[in-house]
Amino acid sequence: MPARPKGKSRRRAIPVGNLPFVATPTPPTDIQLAHQKLVGRLVMAWSSLAASMQGLIWAFLNLSLSDGRILTSRLDASSIIPILQALGRRHLTEDRLQGFLDELSTINGYREGRNFIVPQFHRPWAMVHNRSRRYPSGNVASSRNRTR
Repeated sequence: MPARPKGKSRRRAIPVGNLPFVATPTPPTDIQLAHQKLVGRLVMAWSSLAASMQGLIWAFLNLSLSDGRILTSRLDASSIIPILQALGRRHLTEDRLQGFLDELSTINGYREGRNFIVPQFHRPWAMVHNRSRRYPSGNVASSRNRTR
């Protein structure tokens, strides 16, 4: 095998014309618009809370924004909450610790509720239109149901 030139990627481009299906976003039709808006507000509020929890980790560890993002950008709340509990035990005084742990417990309960509601909207994210095989119309491509 010939040596690979420096700086050249080993990845091969996937020709777009050969993809087995085309994913077209389709909005859920059986969910009322008011309900969709409430779920959107939930997602936005949760995103803000998650960013605040990441910021707390950075503050406890005295990290800059750019360094903190390296550590926490891929963590979800199920990972962040135990980290915050451990950091709180190390850095907070006794009079503040119990309230902090209680708030984290409340957030963990919200996390479970959020995870119950939001995945219902994430699963059917695209309709599959296969070019090479025949499938019943309406096959759904999602992280839990991949059609090839």
